[in-house]
Amino acid sequence: VFLIDDEPVVVMNEDVLPAVRLNRYYRDLLATGEDLERRTREYLRRQLRSALWFMRCIQQRGETLRRVIELIMLRQKPFLKVGISGLRPLTLKDVAYELEVHESTVSRATAGKYVQTPWGTFPLSYFFSPGLSTEGGPAIAATAVKKLIREIIGSEDKASPLSDSAISEALARRGIRVARRTVAKYRNQLGIPSAVLRGDRGAGR
Repeated sequence: VFLIDDEPVVVMNEDVLPAVRLNRYYRDLLATGEDLERRTREYLRRQLRSALWFMRCIQQRGETLRRVIELIMLRQKPFLKVGISGLRPLTLKDVAYELEVHESTVSRATAGKYVQTPWGTFPLSYFFSPGLSTEGGPAIAATAVKKLIREIIGSEDKASPLSDSAISEALARRGIRVARRTVAKYRNQLGIPSAVLRGDRGAGR
């Protein structure tokens, strides 16, 4: 994904995908084999219809994936501009609603897929995140809040680590309202010990 003239441009990496084609021998045999037995001809016709259906499914899936990525990147344009701090709240349901498809379709399309961006390569699932409200600005993705928590802890006074309440207050000063319990949950998800344990480790060093 590239940001060109302030708009996301998606380029699919199709070179690594195997090409799916009809076997010409059997296709020609059905077209020219006038002396084929009726059962053989009917069998070949069924297989041809099945093959064409399969190829259309592959094409449709590729088109769905492109539409999903284009919408995700359009909604996450702030991320393309500034990085993780620009992530906006987005859910599978949001994308499914806008594309008028089932939520499971979006889930299957994005599973195991990665996108290369100006800020690195990320799984598509990275761009789905619940949101938290901010004061006087757009909602911010939970992923971006976690990044801020990591930065706040990274710059704390090692001799006096910040409590979860203090981190909550630091976020509030940035206009982001996050409860102490939510800070604790995100901190644990980041694998960062509590202030007490961070203080013990500091004392140990």
